[in-house]
Amino acid sequence: MRTSRTSQFGRTLAGAYGAGETARGLARKHGLHRSTVVRKLRRSGVSTGQRTLSASYELVAEIRQLRERGLSLRAIAKQVGVSHPSVHRLLTQTGG
Repeated sequence: MRTSRTSQFGRTLAGAYGAGETARGLARKHGLHRSTVVRKLRRSGVSTGQRTLSASYELVAEIRQLRERGLSLRAIAKQVGVSHPSVHRLLTQTGG
């Protein structure tokens, strides 16, 4: 069975969204409208909307370590591959 590029792209979006990237951030990154990203996520079986960001212990530890070294939220986000609002939320949710 052949996998279409569209479904591969949907899975790529779903993976990034699951890792903490926002629909708005994904839209900006891929030159799409936010509603298009949300539609593709939903077609891929991803629940969208208000959510609590869940991240691995290792990711949170890495973000905290980078922050302690003085890196900005944007620099941390770029290094770990999530949006800077996600970095802020993770630090806030985990008392950082």
